[in-house]
Amino acid sequence: MEQDRILIGEPLPQVSSVKATAGYRLHIVWADGSETGVDLSGVLARFEPFAALRDEKMFGTAKPVDRGLAIEWDNGLDYAAVRLREIADIQAEAAVPMDAESFKDWMKAARLTVPEAADFFGMGERQIKNYRAGSPIPRVVSILARQTARDQGLLHALATR
Repeated sequence: MEQDRILIGEPLPQVSSVKATAGYRLHIVWADGSETGVDLSGVLARFEPFAALRDEKMFGTAKPVDRGLAIEWDNGLDYAAVRLREIADIQAEAAVPMDAESFKDWMKAARLTVPEAADFFGMGERQIKNYRAGSPIPRVVSILARQTARDQGLLHALATR
C-alpha cells in the first residue's frame, strides 16, 4: 500500500555516495546526480567535538546513513546532508568574487540604502560606495550578502534599521 506524503518546500538533499579526499574534503554524489566537494578542514580544526576526525584514517570511513539524509563515520560522529549541501553551496559561491553590479543588485533587492548597508556590515559609507564603484568585495561580505539574499528572514534579523 502506497503511503500518502505531504511535501512542504524543497526535498531534503540525500547523499548517494561519499568519498574522503586529501585535506579533509569530501566528494559527495547526491541522489539528484549532482556532485560537490565539501571542505571540512575548518570544522575539524575549530569544532572540538569533531577533533577525532583529524585522524585521516577515521575521516576516510565516512558513509551515507539514514537513507542518505546524513553521513556517519565509524566513531559514530555524523553530519546532516542538508548542512553538507549548504556548506558545499556556500564554499562554491565564495570561490567566485562578488562584483559591483551584483552588490548593487543585492542592495536593491534588500531595499538597503548606502547608510543602511554600511550599518548592516559594520563599516563606513565610503566603503559601501567603493564596493558599488568596483573596489574588491571581501569574501565575508560576499558570503553574507548572498546568504541574506537567499534568506530574507536572516536579513531582517540582522538589519537594525
